[in-house]
Amino acid sequence: MASEKSSESQDERCVLLKKCAVDEMKMQACAEPRREPKPKMTLYHWTQSFNSQKVRLAIAEKSLLCEEYDVSLPLSEHNEPWFMRLNPAGEVPVLVHGDQVISGCPRLVPEEGSTYSHRVQHYRELLDSLQMDAYTHGCILHPEITVDSHIPTYATTRIRAQIGNTESKLKQLAEENPELKDAYIAKQRRLKSKLFDHDNMKYLKKLLDELEGVLDQVETELQRRAEETPGSHGNHLVTKQP
Repeated sequence: MASEKSSESQDERCVLLKKCAVDEMKMQACAEPRREPKPKMTLYHWTQSFNSQKVRLAIAEKSLLCEEYDVSLPLSEHNEPWFMRLNPAGEVPVLVHGDQVISGCPRLVPEEGSTYSHRVQHYRELLDSLQMDAYTHGCILHPEITVDSHIPTYATTRIRAQIGNTESKLKQLAEENPELKDAYIAKQRRLKSKLFDHDNMKYLKKLLDELEGVLDQVETELQRRAEETPGSHGNHLVTKQP
């Protein structure tokens, strides 16, 4: 009889302890706001693309978790229908964050509220204005404008053939994907216009003269930073030394 009462008493204590634990968990759940999972970020880029490198650097500086997907420019993956649906311009980088699809490097690398924001903005606009693709194509098409060029002699012939193939491929893709026809035709026109300029020596020399002026400005800014932070080891362009 005493044994039965003792057993019942232990059972009651166990039930009471479980009830208290459940009540405590409920109270904690009510007290703590529910945390919604953050939307996943995916960056579509090409490692050797100048604009892609700028965005990857910004993501790394902010320690953001981001899945990366390589879009091979040599294999023309940026012209594939699946990518053109992401960015009708057919250019990397593209950042997908939840339901948002963001393209265009200046939009992907914002900088606000910093003490140096006005100087950052000036140099961002200055550097964004540089025709990086013109320098790249121009040096390949006209290696004589370079110094100690390591570009192989066959590269000029190869890139000219690749340009012709790309134009034909864009025309074919426009026919195969009617819903993207306008985007493909627009890209074909941009490609023709760009490469006409990039093959023009007079235009290239003008760009190189402008580039020299930009580099002079950067050199002046670095000197200014050295004067503002005497004794610092190594000067960074418009960024505060740690």
